[in-house]
Amino acid sequence: MKTSNNIIREELQDLLKKVESDFVDSQEKQQDDLFISFTENVVIPNRDRIPTLFRYSPADYYSIRNLETETLMLSNIGNMNDIFEGLSGEVDTDVIVSLDELKDIAFIKSFTELKNDSLMWSHYGDKYAGMCVEYDFSKLDYKVLYHLFPVMYSDSRYHIKTLDNAVRDLYEVKKANREECYPDLYESLLDVMALFLKKSKSWEHENEWRLIATYPQIYNDLQDFYDTDNRCKDPLFDLDDREISVKGCTKSVYIGPKMQSIQRKHIKEICHKLNIEFHELTISKTDYALEEKIK
Repeated sequence: MKTSNNIIREELQDLLKKVESDFVDSQEKQQDDLFISFTENVVIPNRDRIPTLFRYSPADYYSIRNLETETLMLSNIGNMNDIFEGLSGEVDTDVIVSLDELKDIAFIKSFTELKNDSLMWSHYGDKYAGMCVEYDFSKLDYKVLYHLFPVMYSDSRYHIKTLDNAVRDLYEVKKANREECYPDLYESLLDVMALFLKKSKSWEHENEWRLIATYPQIYNDLQDFYDTDNRCKDPLFDLDDREISVKGCTKSVYIGPKMQSIQRKHIKEICHKLNIEFHELTISKTDYALEEKIK
């Protein structure tokens, strides 16, 4: 029986088991359809059960600008901190040498269910000099919900035999884009989302969720995905670019105790303007923890 609080994560775990079975047994190219069905039948009906999510980051220009514009810029997987990110267990030496060619096969922005967590502050919040933004993604635009997933954790990796073809096909697709000839999508670039939704159990403590879109889903001039009324026929391809609107989703901002005063003032002004809760954190005098500064 699925528990109400974890129904999205539990249903995705069942889906990924089916995806892995398809990879191993039949190599059928149908996983994108499964993800569409998952969003329409699980995520959207249960969007009010999406947990509050947090993003820890440095208080740099880009993070502050994202807060101010209520947007998020998806980062290519080449910037991820897990060496196994997106790699099949079938990867051979030639593919490993060519990994730089795959760094933008997918674009990701990561979040956690953990509020005010010391490890997250240390690893991602610029060692307590950064910020943590709290989001209510139940208010996301429907087309973005097709790209929001919890991350699953496992001791074993997927075994997909076609990843080496993706290196070649991604190069050909980008070349075609530059030459504006827009060919049909190459098969090996479809159905790769599952590769970025499973990580080692060594990361399980992060309780991660991701916004994820693949290269073809963002740069979707490659195929005619639109009907005569210019409506997208495939919801996974209905993104404009890597910049995602999160307007109305930002609940609050937490400021690390080591943040510089000029950044703190700027962020406080933005929060006041956008009616976002603003919290300054300080070191607890009794516990190994951070607590909200008394105003």
